[in-house]
Amino acid sequence: MRFLKNKIRLAQEHNLKTEFAKTEVQQALSPSATEATTEVTELESPTLNMSPQPEEKLNIESEDQNNKSKAQRKRGKRDPTDAKMTSPTKNIILNYAKAIASFATSTLALPYLHYHITNGYLNYKEFVEFVSTEKANIGGIKSFKNLLIVKDTDTPQIILYKEIFRMLSLIFVRDFSVNWITYGRVTHKEIYLKYRLQILQKLQNPEEFIYFIRNQAQK
Repeated sequence: MRFLKNKIRLAQEHNLKTEFAKTEVQQALSPSATEATTEVTELESPTLNMSPQPEEKLNIESEDQNNKSKAQRKRGKRDPTDAKMTSPTKNIILNYAKAIASFATSTLALPYLHYHITNGYLNYKEFVEFVSTEKANIGGIKSFKNLLIVKDTDTPQIILYKEIFRMLSLIFVRDFSVNWITYGRVTHKEIYLKYRLQILQKLQNPEEFIYFIRNQAQK
């Protein structure tokens, strides 16, 4: 009889332990417990929002270096072209022509025009307007020669303007160009000084200006 009671008590204790274990498992699987576990996992997981791994960084750096190298190679390929486009003699006639036109319309030229103005041969205001308009159209040797060479279709007034302009051109190159080259914005000063006398000779015979350009192209 006592043995039977002990067996029943042990069976009851075993059932209580089983139910208690089930309760703990259910609590562990509840939503609140899952969220808490997730929060702890996120806090303890430093790899969730990390920057790229060292291997990925190396790949990015190598790509940046390759892009820089390509850009440098491209720049290196353009250098010969840029050097060719900025030849010291490329715009020498154009720059001289612009400087001459600026001189012809400045007060520095007035003493050389005094005779023509006082004797009524030259309307100074109209002359300045003529040279200023032509200066804006100077884009090379051909347009510059239009200010130096008299054409059959030119009016007596235009012929006078051109003759006076050529006279002022000779005066500028002879007396003022050295100062303009030395203290101006000319970059290749030695080249401009070197060809100064040749330009002065060409102004005496403007038709020969084309030969000056051809000679430069052959060198």
